[in-house]
Amino acid sequence: MKKLIILTLSVLLLSACNAVRVDNYSYDEIIDEILIKEEKPANVYFGGYKYYLPKGIIVRDKKENNLLMSYEHQDLYMYTDLVAYYHKTDMKYSKAKDIIYSRNIENKSKKGYLEIREFKDDYYYEYSYNYSKIEGICSKKRIRDCLIKSSQVLGSVVYNDTIIESLIGKDAIKFKEKSFDIFEARKIRSSDTLYYEETSENSDVGSVLKEDDFLPTEQVD
Repeated sequence: MKKLIILTLSVLLLSACNAVRVDNYSYDEIIDEILIKEEKPANVYFGGYKYYLPKGIIVRDKKENNLLMSYEHQDLYMYTDLVAYYHKTDMKYSKAKDIIYSRNIENKSKKGYLEIREFKDDYYYEYSYNYSKIEGICSKKRIRDCLIKSSQVLGSVVYNDTIIESLIGKDAIKFKEKSFDIFEARKIRSSDTLYYEETSENSDVGSVLKEDDFLPTEQVD
């Protein structure tokens, strides 16, 4: 009986410590300690890239490189710009004023930014890193938790150059003269939520596959 009580108290104490730790993370620490320093192994594979999907996040829909995910009844939208990655398009970001948080992110060759704005009684955030981006609307109480999960996803994205070459290389001449502004015109804002333009009539939901499925000849669209 004593052992059971001690075990229960230990679990409760550990849970409380983890909750406090999350709440105590500053936005800078989330970027520096989780996005940049944590290395999560990929467990989801799509055509051209792979990434780590944290526990609790579900991929509900996929339209080309747009992903609709859910976490704790909150929708998160992820977009990966394979064309910008293929051309190594430079990202330039200017800090926004008069919002909750704005930061330019640079980690060697990887660039991005994080913006957090008030949205009614919640927070709306745009989180970009290494040619991928996640957007979401989270409660003020859960914003750090959402950002931590998003950091784990964005920080784990790895591209497969062979597959991307096969997808984009054949159209390289057409793309070469086009000016790319990554993430431009991808989202449509409404007063209550976020939507993405449909770029394909067909949609597939990403599946958790084995490393062997991530081959140059495998294309999961």
